[in-house]
Amino acid sequence: MTSQITKRYAAAYFKVAKEKKVIQEVYNDLKVLKAVASKFKKILIEVNSPISTKSERFSFVENLFEVYKFNSLTKNFLSLLAKNKGFDLLEQIIKHWLTLYLNFKNEATLEVISVKKIKESELNYIKKFFEKEFGKKVQLKNTLDTSILGGIIIKIGSSVIDNSIATKIKSIGFVLKEEAQ
Repeated sequence: MTSQITKRYAAAYFKVAKEKKVIQEVYNDLKVLKAVASKFKKILIEVNSPISTKSERFSFVENLFEVYKFNSLTKNFLSLLAKNKGFDLLEQIIKHWLTLYLNFKNEATLEVISVKKIKESELNYIKKFFEKEFGKKVQLKNTLDTSILGGIIIKIGSSVIDNSIATKIKSIGFVLKEEAQ
């Protein structure tokens, strides 16, 4: 349910930004807002709490607008979230909006998850392969995660290719468990 709501907010916000020809400005605002939301999660929770007043939420939006000089459309969007107590949805809305933006620009985010940093030449090979495969320009991100034990996990769009040792061990565990029964 929440996912559908955040997608609707993002789609409406993106549509208006496109109509007003301020997509790049809103994109820049949302990159900043994403960092702010991540850094100040506790403040967002407080502002969104049932005990916060409408004027406190709108004051919060005004302060953000003053400090970060957001586009007026971003201010209106944040005001709508303040009115609807929707700050708990902010990070997901931003995520969906950025996905719409990448599709609009014919780009995709490719995340390569590994235990250790992958060589630049190997990352470039993976990037070129997926650019050719998806027909889009790819923004590459190498994330380190020791919990996968080894191998790699590749995420692009809604596709996931999991070739991690942790997943292989789980698969073997399921097979052994089924055979034991």
